[in-house]
Amino acid sequence: MSTPPLDLKQSPEIIRQQKEDIALFFKEDGDENFSPTRNQAVMESVKRKMLANRQRILKEEGERIEERVSALMTYMRSLRSDQGTPIERYFGKKGMAHLRGERILKTIKTKLNGKMQDVAILG
Repeated sequence: MSTPPLDLKQSPEIIRQQKEDIALFFKEDGDENFSPTRNQAVMESVKRKMLANRQRILKEEGERIEERVSALMTYMRSLRSDQGTPIERYFGKKGMAHLRGERILKTIKTKLNGKMQDVAILG
């Protein structure tokens, strides 16, 4: 391993600090237990795992996009065929009526709670 060149135009204090940094981070002989074959095996293992994870993420993203496109196509076909919205076909007429009723009840309760708070403030 070669050491980085020192800038001799700098002050002696800076040069001394650079030499200390080089001594800390650059070892001429390397680690005594270093094994190039083990290092290569670790790097290959990390690379394989990273590529597998990347493929998994790309596949999941592709599936999400495919699902959105499929839902959009179903909606567009239903608009073209004029059979009602996909939501109505999913829940049915009774289910949609139930959902509308729940929405109306929620609106009424919200308005009543607002009036009840007004009454509490006045009283």
